[in-house]
Parts: sequence; structure tokens; C-alpha cells
Amino acid sequence: MDPTLMRFADFLAAQLRQMQPPEYNWGPRPLAVQVAWVPEHLRAGAKFERTDELLRLANEMICQAMSDGDDRALLDAVSVVMDWGGVWNENSAKPIRKLVEAKTLCATLTNNLRALGTGDWPRMTLMNSGWSKVYAVLNPNRYVMYDSRVARFLARQVVAWEAASLDPQQEVRQMLRQTVSSRTQKPMKGYPKVEYSQKSAWAQSMVNASDVLRMIVAGVAQRPEFRNTWLANLTLRELEARVFMLGA
Repeated sequence: MDPTLMRFADFLAAQLRQMQPPEYNWGPRPLAVQVAWVPEHLRAGAKFERTDELLRLANEMICQAMSDGDDRALLDAVSVVMDWGGVWNENSAKPIRKLVEAKTLCATLTNNLRALGTGDWPRMTLMNSGWSKVYAVLNPNRYVMYDSRVARFLARQVVAWEAASLDPQQEVRQMLRQTVSSRTQKPMKGYPKVEYSQKSAWAQSMVNASDVLRMIVAGVAQRPEFRNTWLANLTLRELEARVFMLGA
């Protein structure tokens, strides 16, 4: 683990301890994607338990499709994750459908997962808000969904850490860049951002954010002062969901 990120994780854990995140609610919008394996009771699940059940099911279907080398089944599963995340549209679907037509979607995702796991950032070709959700669904104990709300919350905390320590943290700012989304408020002025075309930088920021939140989950479990706080006994996915709400 990067020692600077470890120090930031300690600061962030103390900050989170004093916060009260709003109840997780992804909104009432039902899934627009129609696939046979999504049961009706999960199509409009807004509470954490229902979204978690849906994403666990999507994990199974993605893994099965990749095991079978079935590009079209993988397209269905990926579209469910991205539609749930509010980022499935013609712009996001078009390049994925092209990979299906070329019969390379399974192979491309496999290569990107390998690059993500080894830190081979220049080889990342599938990386944006939607794909960050897919990676987190595939490995919820390793990756968090790095979208504009999570990135914005972490950026605020980096700035707060700088103010508390009177020490500019340009390295951490670069390691946890803000993502850009036209549907949310703009990134903080002066804070480095990552555009949709910068797949390598987005992947690095996602992995770094995942490392920070994983350090918090592990640290809370070992520190008695957190035992009776809302942070106690959270999984990485549960913590990321609450950070998502705090980033609104």
C-alpha cells in the first residue's frame, strides 16, 4: 500500500466517524434493460439490500458468460449493471455492441481485468463510470465503483486533509482524480480531473480509491474506538455505497 494513501486513509476514517451518511437510496427508476434472468422484484430495487442482490446476480451472469465465451450473454449482464448505474445509453452501448459483433467482448474484458489487476494501465481499453461498476461487481472485495459522486467526496476530503495538515498533497490529488460527468455538478475548481478518454488515469484513480476504502474497512475492524460506530462491520461495498451518498 502506498504510505501517503495510508495516511490519508487514517484521516478519512476519523472524518467518516464523525459523519452520518444518509440512508442509501439509488432512486425509484426501474431498469430499462429487459433480460429474462432479472426477477421483477429487483427491477426497481432502491434500497441497499435489493441493489446488492441484483448486483450479486449480475456477478454470476457475467462470470458464467465469460466462462462460456458468450459475448451476447455478457452484453446482457453488462447492460444490466450499467443500466442500474444510470449510465446505459446509446453512447455507452455502441462500442460494447461493436465488440459483440466482432466476437471479442469476453476476450477484451478478460484482458482489461488482467491489466487492472497488474497495474498495466496503458492496456486499459474499457474504463469509465460504467466499467468501474462492472469491475466492482466482479470483485466487490477488491474494487469500488469510481464514479463522479465517490470521486467528488474523496476530493473534498483530500482538500480537508490539506487544510488540517497545512501540507499540499499534490501526489494524492493526482492519485485520486475527479471524474467528469455532464449530469452532475462540475469537479472542484483547481482539482485535477480525468476525462472519459483518459482510461489509464481513471483506472489508477479507481484502484487507489479502492485501496483507501479497503484500508479503512480493515483498520476499523482492528481499532476498538470504531467498535460502536456506523463504520463497524461494513463490507467494502457497503462503505462505498455510503460514500456514494455522501458525495451527492
